[in-house]
Amino acid sequence: MNSVKKIEWKWGALAAVAITVVAIYPELNLWLTRGQWNGSYFTMHYDEVAYSAYINALIDGRPRRSDPYTGRDDRIEAPQPESPFSIQFIPAYALALPARLLGLTAAQTFIALTAIAACGSALALFWLIAAITGNNRLAASSVLFVLCFGTLIARQGDMNFLQALGSEDKHFAFLRRYQPAATFPLFFLFCLCVWRAITCEAQRRAIGLAAGAGLIFGVLVFSYFYLWTCAAAWMASLAFIWLIARPGDWRRLLFCTAIICVFALIALGLYAVLISHRAETVDEVQALTRSRAPNLQRMSELVGAGALAGLFVGRWRSLLDWKAPSALVATSFALAPFVIHNQQVITGFSLQPIHYENYIANYVVLLAVTITATLVWRGLEAKSSRIVKIKSRVLIFIALLSVGYAVLEATSVVARRTAYARLRDEAIPLFTRLRELAGTDGTFDTARQGPNPRPIVLSANLGLADDLPTYAPQAVLWAVHMPVFQSVTMEESRKRFYHHLYFAGFSEKDFATALAEKNFTFIGALFGFERALPALSVGAQPVTDDELRAEIRRYSELVKNFSRQQATDPPLSYVFTLTAAEPDMSNLDRWYERDAGERIGIFTLYRVKLRPSNR
Repeated sequence: MNSVKKIEWKWGALAAVAITVVAIYPELNLWLTRGQWNGSYFTMHYDEVAYSAYINALIDGRPRRSDPYTGRDDRIEAPQPESPFSIQFIPAYALALPARLLGLTAAQTFIALTAIAACGSALALFWLIAAITGNNRLAASSVLFVLCFGTLIARQGDMNFLQALGSEDKHFAFLRRYQPAATFPLFFLFCLCVWRAITCEAQRRAIGLAAGAGLIFGVLVFSYFYLWTCAAAWMASLAFIWLIARPGDWRRLLFCTAIICVFALIALGLYAVLISHRAETVDEVQALTRSRAPNLQRMSELVGAGALAGLFVGRWRSLLDWKAPSALVATSFALAPFVIHNQQVITGFSLQPIHYENYIANYVVLLAVTITATLVWRGLEAKSSRIVKIKSRVLIFIALLSVGYAVLEATSVVARRTAYARLRDEAIPLFTRLRELAGTDGTFDTARQGPNPRPIVLSANLGLADDLPTYAPQAVLWAVHMPVFQSVTMEESRKRFYHHLYFAGFSEKDFATALAEKNFTFIGALFGFERALPALSVGAQPVTDDELRAEIRRYSELVKNFSRQQATDPPLSYVFTLTAAEPDMSNLDRWYERDAGERIGIFTLYRVKLRPSNR
């Protein structure tokens, strides 16, 4: 199979437009239904608020090692450890620096990123498939197939009944902002450069392509762990099967691989330095586990096995040449999920393998399926005149089916999350007011040091507490994503969570009920989110009844014995509530004085100060 001599970008552009329109539909729906849109972005993925909070911190000029939730920034007198955000810094700065230059907010940056990443991913994938298959129309249709059905292979979205536990909100998982969306297209450009370097006859061009692949790999190392490790697994798979099938090419293969590895080793050396300065809590929070147990039951592996079976049958029926470069690259894409999901057999470590399943392995195996199907179909065409050639109507059907499925997912996720999206948008004027107050409340006072360098806000609504750092520079008492920045220990995070519940009026009965119902936020805050969502790690232990009872006793004791010292650890400066549904604030009023409150839309913002003495 020869590469196309000319890439017809009009076909890639059509695919890119279709993907982009479906991708931005949730945002368009929010704009149209809100009437007066306040500037929020529609979030479809649970962790996006943490990423946008970090982008906002960088736009505000805060250092690479900063924590937007606690307000703790890296200083000479108070150095902060490395976190996954500060280590994987390239996409963050690639977004924050232009945003600062153009005067964009973090939310506006995320909205733009959706369109840019959707279009860029489609074009990069189109380029790769067209180069391998030699068919522009097929490549355009395949782009839609791969990107639209990736959610299905990850067993997410409306088809999550395929697994016992899963989220229904992962529409277009590759567009989770900014990880992996910002650098997702680079994965396919890396594959393209490797492919062309190995198959290129001109040595000088091969050197340039290999160097390009090496540079891209270096960028991926400081962008997203699951992308660069999958890229390494794929390249290793390709090199292995290439040597077996085409041993005569070993010099070219070794030459290109060596160039890529030089760049990779330099990047990984710097990466290792940053990793060595990570916080002590990183491994725990990221659910790094020790295991050598093989994992052969992932959906991506099952689909990969199907692609390998198709290649085997094609070879057995003499429909394809298994030694052809196109067949070898299809094999390598089918093998990659087996490598990444079983690397722990050799390394002894497993790090949230579900992220491979959701954000890259699913797309890689669908790429293997498309190339395999193309090879088999062409073999059938060559052997039998009764086999109808791939014609435009067949490709149109595949494209419409793919886009139709993606539209179904998009409309479904909008229906589920619109109410929350509107609440987040209603809160923008409140957050804007807090940003205005930051100019006078000491938020930017460089002399203010210690464990709480910024004024702290209490939000009775935990979802809005998670959102606040995306728009305002103050810290929060506790938020779901506070532990991921690693400036707090897990014990401090639990303490702040307890204090949040106490001030927000959670009774001992409310607390016990939440634990009895295995509330995800409560279980995650108290025991780690890998135990709240066992799919995050290998061998996660379920929370026991004894552990739940122990936490209930602990909270009961805290409520009964809450002290002035606890009330100021950390001290509060602001509290905001939904005016029409204000919680019981008697615990807060025991220790703090509230002002008359400022009505901002559907919210009331209070400034609070510690009482001279408790009543």
